[in-house]
Amino acid sequence: LPFLVTMLSTAVVYGLFALAVVFAYRMSRILFMCIGEIGMVTAYVFTFAWTAAGAGIAGFLLAALAALATNMVIGAALWLVLAAERRRDHFIGTVITIAVAIILMGLMTMLWGGTVEQMPLRNVQLRLGEIAFSSNGLITLAAGGGAILLVLVLFSRTSSGVIPWNRSGYVR
Repeated sequence: LPFLVTMLSTAVVYGLFALAVVFAYRMSRILFMCIGEIGMVTAYVFTFAWTAAGAGIAGFLLAALAALATNMVIGAALWLVLAAERRRDHFIGTVITIAVAIILMGLMTMLWGGTVEQMPLRNVQLRLGEIAFSSNGLITLAAGGGAILLVLVLFSRTSSGVIPWNRSGYVR
């Protein structure tokens, strides 16, 4: 059972990244090959900010804001860089996102030395009889699964899930 929780929490993280790739492609018709690197930079910023601000609730909220701001800046910069390619050559746009991935990996290595950072989360072992569960796995499973379900409901039950495309493939 603990293996199942670990497997499902990992699958939820991969599912969230897959949703990000689909959303980016759906909006721009460019395959974003740098989604993982954007996620890693955001995770490093979150961990750095949370550690610097203290591992409490206030530090968590500050780190979440810093991570969101980082993600928004990277996204806006990519949107501006890829603006012309969205109308012309989607392949060149994909190549640009590969270059951005390489740049972000270099930036992470330069700033954090390529070390693996651990988020300051307390991993409490929860027990159900003889079976021990990781609290981080359960939190990831609940939060990520909830986010995926929310997107599924939002896009299947509202008009937000329908993006109008004209014949040439661009958003009207």
